[in-house]
Amino acid sequence: MIKVISFDLDGTLADENFDKLIWNEEIPKLFAKKYQIPVEEAKEKVFSEYSKEEKHHRWTDIVFWFEKFKLDGYDKLLHDMKHEIRMFPDSLPLLKELKNKYKLVIITSSTRKFLELKIKVDGIENFFSKIFSTPDDFKKRTKDPEVYSEVLRSLKLKPEELIHIGDSYEADYLSPRKVGITAFFLDRSKERKGEEIVHSLSEFKEKIKCLN
Repeated sequence: MIKVISFDLDGTLADENFDKLIWNEEIPKLFAKKYQIPVEEAKEKVFSEYSKEEKHHRWTDIVFWFEKFKLDGYDKLLHDMKHEIRMFPDSLPLLKELKNKYKLVIITSSTRKFLELKIKVDGIENFFSKIFSTPDDFKKRTKDPEVYSEVLRSLKLKPEELIHIGDSYEADYLSPRKVGITAFFLDRSKERKGEEIVHSLSEFKEKIKCLN
């Protein structure tokens, strides 16, 4: 019996424009300003450091990068850029429909500083009974099978009582399946097809109905 439905956040409920602008544009601009170099040169240096720390569990932590690059004002940056946070159009209708039937949780590789801002800006914080951040809660860069096992223990669930959906084939589909959780891969680009592949959250809703 399904008791809990868990969602990835970025690329699943929220689009990734906010994150891309922060990491790929705004941080390099601040770096360029601090060290008085052209933005394109700053991008090369910043992206090189990103690559070196690719597996670090704090990679998605803006505080980590501001400390590393000796920059100031990450709170101001997040505040100034919060207008770029957007939920996908099919997110809120699904959450409203599922809220009264299941407990809803988020399992994300985003840090709490990012995710709490996102869910507050879009007014969806009250839909979720629990939010798991892999870097903050598990000291992990991404969602591996061990993360899902820890989530099950935390929620006191059997694998068959949880369904997960996300847009990473490895982290949101293969990893939860390895511990017995039913998982769906959200492919908004519609490049893949399969029984456990959906192209929208509306399709996911129909899959839930079939499971029940």
